[in-house]
Amino acid sequence: MFQSEMISSMNRGLQTSENRSLALRPGQMFQGMITKLYPGQTAQLQAGNMTLTAQLEAQLETGRQYWFRVQAGDGMPRLQVMEQVRSNPQGDQQQSQRSQILQQLGLQAGGPHEQLLRHFQQTSQPFTQTDLASGARLLQQSGLPAHHSLQLISRLVNEQLPLTRETFQALAALQHPQSMGETMHALHESLAQSSSGGNESRGLQQILGSLLQQTNSSKQIEPVRQLFNALLTGENSVRTQAEQVLRETGIMRAKESAEQFFSRIQAEAVKPENRAPMQQTFPQLFQGQSGNQVFNAMKPANVFTMLMNAAGPDQPEGLTQMLRLINPDTAPQQVFEQLDRLMQQRNHSASPLLQMIHEQQTDRELLFLQRGQGQDTAQLRMFLQQLGLQHEHDLRIGLNDLQQSREAGQRIETLKGQLLHFLQNQANQTPQTIQQAEFLLQRLTGFQIASQEQQHPVQHLLFQVPFKFGEQYSDITMQWEGKRTKEGYLDEDHCRIMFYLELAAIRDTMVDVQIQNRVVSLTIFNQMEKPEQLQRMFEPILAKRLEETGYKLSSVRWKQPDNTPANDNNNPDVQTEKRKRQNYKGVDVRI
Repeated sequence: MFQSEMISSMNRGLQTSENRSLALRPGQMFQGMITKLYPGQTAQLQAGNMTLTAQLEAQLETGRQYWFRVQAGDGMPRLQVMEQVRSNPQGDQQQSQRSQILQQLGLQAGGPHEQLLRHFQQTSQPFTQTDLASGARLLQQSGLPAHHSLQLISRLVNEQLPLTRETFQALAALQHPQSMGETMHALHESLAQSSSGGNESRGLQQILGSLLQQTNSSKQIEPVRQLFNALLTGENSVRTQAEQVLRETGIMRAKESAEQFFSRIQAEAVKPENRAPMQQTFPQLFQGQSGNQVFNAMKPANVFTMLMNAAGPDQPEGLTQMLRLINPDTAPQQVFEQLDRLMQQRNHSASPLLQMIHEQQTDRELLFLQRGQGQDTAQLRMFLQQLGLQHEHDLRIGLNDLQQSREAGQRIETLKGQLLHFLQNQANQTPQTIQQAEFLLQRLTGFQIASQEQQHPVQHLLFQVPFKFGEQYSDITMQWEGKRTKEGYLDEDHCRIMFYLELAAIRDTMVDVQIQNRVVSLTIFNQMEKPEQLQRMFEPILAKRLEETGYKLSSVRWKQPDNTPANDNNNPDVQTEKRKRQNYKGVDVRI
């Protein structure tokens, strides 16, 4: 829930004050009040939080509300007073005016039309007849609470986005508390269990598996894979070290040799009670033949090798299932934690092997955050490309460019492209699977809308990365703010990055990273008390890691916010910031 509230708050704050100015278009209507009269037939007009300087060509009274319509013309916009909208002294003045406007526009009085018009009136938001008609239709179709729907429609109108069901649902998906990581995992599992999937299902399942594997927070499964590989193919000394570590983590039993270990796995794999989970995790081993018969006829080491090959990098659940098979009484997470502790021991007798695994682990984690050089693409950058946040742009580059990309081996299948293809060919799929795919597609489209190119130099990017902490998938919401270089890359020297996390131990957390001339200052917002000991322990490590990548750590601050984003209406600091954002510099118009 925390991240959905933060995303909603970020969406409202993505635009700067320049982008929040009143952009009037012909045909729009809005309500405003004359606040001051000046010599020379000029006046000050108040429309919500925005103040306009206007040239009067009609006798208007100070302190009165008027309805205005924007007229077409060159130069500064011209406003016409809607004389037909008059007050009714014997009834509700505001409701009377709304009824008159709906009657003039040929729209039905009452219902969603009047509800949306009342919202536009209260917020002094300019709108057109089409905005009102299309917005009312969305309001009627929406299953969200009315105030959420009205806010979403206002944003669509304000940013001149299409008032369609697709754009509405995309923005609504950003505010939904459903976890993107959990949905990706659930959809991947549903596709793996489905017996009716074609090429569309397999393509979607493959890219989901690849993305989920990349976002395993500490790549906990990979050190186990390396130990198994060392046990299979390592030299005698390396194999001995691997056996020792596997015994200490509980994967191998005490005094159990590698051959006995392989035989035990073979025996477990052919047990009747293990057939269902094995067939579910390794369906490719059970196609058109009996897995038990095949396993019985093979040497134990070959069975182990086959399982290892089936549990490839894009199938992390396969190796986890092997750990459950080896020792059903020990949770895989306990194995991961014990192995991580062993890798931190510098005086361990198997130190050379553990040190090598630990260094490779660190390199993979750093690669996820660094941009590659030349033909090497950074893992984070590749991950965002695989999500498909530039899917439509890639479709517009033309057939020639696509052909060149194929020839260069640069064609990247995207999650959004696979989701679109899957939903267009969704025969024989369960409603739950379709719903999960639709939510992911809407969430990705919502991030694209939120990160659309801005007209001013500062650009904002908003996206979400699913991460796995232990056995639980969570989401890391990231907002990047800065400029692009001439080459089109994000400026790494001057930018601001915000991370929004929901962590198991310290709960809701926001990390604000500000970078100027490659000098980094961090501010961590969390409701808990500052962990002084942990900060003293990890701050030098953070400074060293940043220095290795060309950055200098300036400061790390811990702040406890007074209010959560859900209660920001009661926070004077937040309200002051909102007023700053909504401050309007003024524009000359003719009435």
